[in-house]
Amino acid sequence: MMLNKGYWRSVGWFALLGLLVFLYAQSTAVDVREEVVLNSELRQLRQFDKRLSLYVLRRYSNLLQNYDPLVQTEQHMAALVASIERRRPDLFVDESHPAGQAFQQFRKQHEQKVRLLEHFKSQYAVLRNSLRYFPLAAQEISSTLVSGEPLEQALRDHLIVDMLTYQNTFQPEMRDHVEHDMVELAKMAEQETPFRRAQIVSLLKHARILLDYRKATEDTMQQLFALTSGERLDEAIARYGEDFEKAERHADVYRFWL
Repeated sequence: MMLNKGYWRSVGWFALLGLLVFLYAQSTAVDVREEVVLNSELRQLRQFDKRLSLYVLRRYSNLLQNYDPLVQTEQHMAALVASIERRRPDLFVDESHPAGQAFQQFRKQHEQKVRLLEHFKSQYAVLRNSLRYFPLAAQEISSTLVSGEPLEQALRDHLIVDMLTYQNTFQPEMRDHVEHDMVELAKMAEQETPFRRAQIVSLLKHARILLDYRKATEDTMQQLFALTSGERLDEAIARYGEDFEKAERHADVYRFWL
């Protein structure tokens, strides 16, 4: 009889100890410090995403001398994405979870954005190199003309000035001025010698390339900026916040019983 009492007493203590261990494990299941770091990384990622687009705009406006800030921002974003997925793959890699679905959609958008960024770099390089050559080509023709004659004025005072103004400022209405200058210059070329007419035709082709590349580069920028709304990342942050609050409430219940 005494043996049975001792046995059941031991079983009771072990059961109580097991219950306490279970309650403690459940009450400490949420690593608050880890969650604070993760939340900070998510918000940094959102800021870097916006900064990337800002750097593109500054580069296009010649306010950024090189691509170093863009490259560094891309590297920071890649490191943050890897860290976030490593910390909580159950939330941010698994697309069956709302946070994971939104985060992976953001990831795909960012990969598309990086591809557009490389396309922008290529277009912008062609645009700037062509723009540097254009005034020299126009000046080469202009230098063989008599100062003040209609063709010389059309080149110097209209086409060159309007083209450089359009390419170096945000005045889209200047494109119409350039188009008008090109039409007028083409008419004048018809009255010139075959050699000079060929020179002007070549210059006008170059001007057309500049106009087309300006539009193509701006179209790429618009597509790139459209991927910077941050909606998917904001949604991932919101779903993660909901998951954290749910885990906290769950842990609070066990803390109460503990």
